[in-house]
Amino acid sequence: MKKILSILLGLACLLSGCEKDETILYNTQITPDLSNPVIQKLTNTTWYRNGMNTVQEEWATLISIPKPSEAMASMLYSMAWINLTLHRDGTISMLYIPPILPHVYIHCQGTWTVSATEENTVIINTKTPVSSAIIKLKVLNLEIQDNVAALNVSMDFGNRLITAFLTNNNIDPRGETFDESWYANNTVSTSPVKAEDFIGAWATPQYDRETTPLAKYPNEYIIRSTHVDDLFTQTPNSFSGVKFIFQENGKAYINYSKEYKQSLGLEKEFVSDARWTVKGNKVILESDEEFFYSAGELLFGFPTNAPNLTHYGFIKDTPIISQAKRFYIFEVIKREQHGVWCRITSNDANANAFLFKADANLGDVVNIKDVVK
Repeated sequence: MKKILSILLGLACLLSGCEKDETILYNTQITPDLSNPVIQKLTNTTWYRNGMNTVQEEWATLISIPKPSEAMASMLYSMAWINLTLHRDGTISMLYIPPILPHVYIHCQGTWTVSATEENTVIINTKTPVSSAIIKLKVLNLEIQDNVAALNVSMDFGNRLITAFLTNNNIDPRGETFDESWYANNTVSTSPVKAEDFIGAWATPQYDRETTPLAKYPNEYIIRSTHVDDLFTQTPNSFSGVKFIFQENGKAYINYSKEYKQSLGLEKEFVSDARWTVKGNKVILESDEEFFYSAGELLFGFPTNAPNLTHYGFIKDTPIISQAKRFYIFEVIKREQHGVWCRITSNDANANAFLFKADANLGDVVNIKDVVK
């Protein structure tokens, strides 16, 4: 047996052309240099944005042509950015609560390292709600007194410079329910799910605020996301209200929020056709087409920026657009009497959201492709 193994190992080396001395292991984990006391005090602390940021300067760059939504990126930092945390393992987390979707918490994650050329400066590589960004964050002033710390920083994005005043105390009422340990305490179940447990209708709280009032379900209203492709040009429908209806024959419907229906003046329920199946611990829904919602287009006139779009026309100045080849993957976190916590993965976002049990009877419906006819 040993002789056979030796022959096989020798043959493998001949085929690959490798020698023992050529095998090199690389350590890909970046551990930031914490020898600088200022950088050391900057880490392992959640810094909350205090007051408005100041956009000192913006300029065009020929190196990277920004997307249309980048025009409003500064608004995210002045109105939606809540805090940041530089972890000593080289990772960073930044929390955004966009005013256009006040119950959506976007936990953007990335990495950071200490600048080799500038003092008291770190280089951050992170996702934002509209794009990826490389940020040069420089500490301008740091004061600590009686466990209260105040921090002035400049943030150079390559096409804009922002200054910010941060403290280690949360003064923003929107951040009262912020809990960094939420993900650790709410992990996805790996147990297989049964199709019969999902047959029926499940709605995000924003689908119908009359039947799921915020005052009664404050925790269930919060949708936590770790990734959004582009909040302004590809706004996920699940953030603003949708109901998923799973039927016994593998057929499904996506029913859009009551507010959509009312604002468009529709009498029938506004739906898309879909199919669904169960694989292990995942429920997979694929839509024929889905109503494409772009907050940037509706609020700021940004052009749409997504694949597989079909424009059907307008209703009351609202563009009716569908997007083909859409999918959702639902993974159970925990079940409650009135619904289920899920991790929902879609084409453009990852979100942890509560789905309420809802009425599965649709009545008269109109499909997105027929709504303007």
